[in-house]
Amino acid sequence: MLGLNVLSVADTEYDLAGGSIRLFRTPGCSGSDLAYWARDRHVSSIALAATDRRSPHIVGMVTVNGQPMRAVFDTGAPRSMMTLQAAAKAGMTPQNPRARSDGTSRGLGPTVNRSWSAPFDTFSIGDEQIQNARLRFSEMPGFNFDLLLGADFFLSHRLFVSHSTERILLTYNGGAVFDPAGKVRFPGSKQADPDLPAAGEAMPTDADGFARRGAASAARRDFTNALSDLSRAIALAPTNAAYLYARASTYRAMRQTSLAKADLDAAIALKPDYVEALIDRAVIYLTSSDRTTGMADLRAAARAAPDGGNVHMALAELYVRADAYEQAISQYGQWLVKHGPQDSRYSQALNGRCWARAMLGRELDQALIDCNTAVRAAPDAAGYRDTRGLLRLRMGDLDRAIADYDAALAMQPNIAWSLYGRGIARHRKHLQAQGDADIAAALAIDPSIPAQAQRYGVTLLAPTPK
Repeated sequence: MLGLNVLSVADTEYDLAGGSIRLFRTPGCSGSDLAYWARDRHVSSIALAATDRRSPHIVGMVTVNGQPMRAVFDTGAPRSMMTLQAAAKAGMTPQNPRARSDGTSRGLGPTVNRSWSAPFDTFSIGDEQIQNARLRFSEMPGFNFDLLLGADFFLSHRLFVSHSTERILLTYNGGAVFDPAGKVRFPGSKQADPDLPAAGEAMPTDADGFARRGAASAARRDFTNALSDLSRAIALAPTNAAYLYARASTYRAMRQTSLAKADLDAAIALKPDYVEALIDRAVIYLTSSDRTTGMADLRAAARAAPDGGNVHMALAELYVRADAYEQAISQYGQWLVKHGPQDSRYSQALNGRCWARAMLGRELDQALIDCNTAVRAAPDAAGYRDTRGLLRLRMGDLDRAIADYDAALAMQPNIAWSLYGRGIARHRKHLQAQGDADIAAALAIDPSIPAQAQRYGVTLLAPTPK
């Protein structure tokens, strides 16, 4: 991870669409056009806020719905985000009928925040204007800016951050900016076509250059150019497993599963311990109901995974999806040993391990500790209440199970497992009519629940004490 202590030592060009970040020394260039790539492209310019060691962030002013916003530019954030307060200043709140829940957002720390997205009439930076842009906004306690412009913005623009002239220069690459489903316009400028090719981009000369540019195109969902560049990279370096994996990931994003699997097979043949490729191929096998081969790939990935690495979380979640709960518990444990409460996914891992133990009906006291800790960390997470409801149902604590299911369903009314679990708990309390209604509602959402529950002994009748 390269931070601003490196990237701010000189003027910096951010060409993420071309797969590069470049550092420049620009003495004597104050009168020059530093956006050297632009040619006939429209170049926008905004003032760069003063930086120092205590405030090294790249900050500039933008407007949303005509309201001035202080924006920080951050390539490390996958998606751009506004604060709730800034969204309200622009006339948008979570209660607005045009807003929709967008799940949660996480940063590097322990905080997990609720987020929403909504269309905003105008987003302007310099003399560029994006109309009807769908922006995400979130609870962001302690965030000192109005708006964070993330990698989605950087992929759709080419920027030159000039500390020497205290300006940010940018050109638009074409395609979507904030909302992958839509296109944007820049009214009033000569650049009105959202599908223009990248500006002034030199042709790569080696496999690595094609691979970088191909990966950047894939990130922008420009799959045609991504496949072209990645195929050139593979032709130039046919034994590089990473290039095959990158093309496989592009094919998967395009839902061309057979082509993705062929590239994954080739990558794994070159590098048998390629963890990411093994995991992706396992997903393909498990999705196509080839459980035996998929589980073999997961086991191979687990053996090759670095000790305590984030891949253990991914493996745990895949094992849960495959109903392989013992293996999931092991993988969650390996991740948790190396990660503490300061990690934003800590409560997610505890909740996952609690669910796995609840499904197996084992180590329920330890599972309750995990569940309680997860719920305390994220009291508004409906899924965590759902998990603890199942655990308490397993433990025979029917009243508390129903209370957890009630809380989960109040936050998210269509959780099939919560309805099914509450129905079972009500049946066991001889509230048959209410129980029948819950179970019917659960089956309408997911008809497969009874078969899955039956395999793990979650039935209408309480288990017979052993």
